[in-house]
Amino acid sequence: HFDYDDWQVVFLSVAVLAPAAVGVNDIEGTLYVTASLVLPLFYKLVRTSEKAPKKLKHWPANYNLPNETPEVLCARQKFHADCKRRFVDELPDETYKQYAICTLLDPRFKGFRFLSDHQREEALQLLRDTWSVSWKPAPAPARREGEGGPEPSAKKMRRSGLLSLLEDSDSEAESELPEVKDDLSLYLDEAPAPMDTDVIAWYRTNGSRFPSVTKMARQYLSTPATSAGVERLFSAAGLTRGDLAQALSEENLGNRMFAACNYTPDLYTYSPL
Repeated sequence: HFDYDDWQVVFLSVAVLAPAAVGVNDIEGTLYVTASLVLPLFYKLVRTSEKAPKKLKHWPANYNLPNETPEVLCARQKFHADCKRRFVDELPDETYKQYAICTLLDPRFKGFRFLSDHQREEALQLLRDTWSVSWKPAPAPARREGEGGPEPSAKKMRRSGLLSLLEDSDSEAESELPEVKDDLSLYLDEAPAPMDTDVIAWYRTNGSRFPSVTKMARQYLSTPATSAGVERLFSAAGLTRGDLAQALSEENLGNRMFAACNYTPDLYTYSPL
């Protein structure tokens, strides 16, 4: 039997844990990019758990949550401390580097606005350093003296004093032409994509404009954010080949695994005659 105070604890607990529940569910996806969601989710959880929630998503806008009960306050503070310790304070530098690069290569999050400007610059430097070492195309070899190009005609070489004077000014203007931007600069200069953008489709459409960045993104963003899906698959395999099914052939085991992973109860209904 739940009284009013018990229901308050339930509502407040749901409000505290809702962002984590939504984030964890999405980050386990297998049909879209997930590696770039890790840092934004981590810092979102740290930020939202720092203070008591006032609203609950999908509830009426005019519904305000009651003040936290002592039990929920204690649980939220412990949840916040654990998120901050695990995702910020004790996150290994190499792990952070990989996640930061993945995040910046996602056109939705390349603004890196969930962190401070200083942290954004540090993350951008990690990206630039990695790209320059492993992904930046080598410059085209310089043409040797005497190779290629027509010889200047004698008529072209005879210049009046005025033309020689003007040539100096023209050369100075040419030297002030802006430097051609590389692929990474072109990518970063563009505005971030809308949050509902399909990252794979975005690179399929825009990747030809910065091919070296696209190759880098293909490798980094193909990394799954979590192994939960794989672990569930191995667990299903273990349950499928139990003590009474040790003699299953490889083909039959594969068929049973396929059926177990693709069976959707909602699609099948039984109606007695």
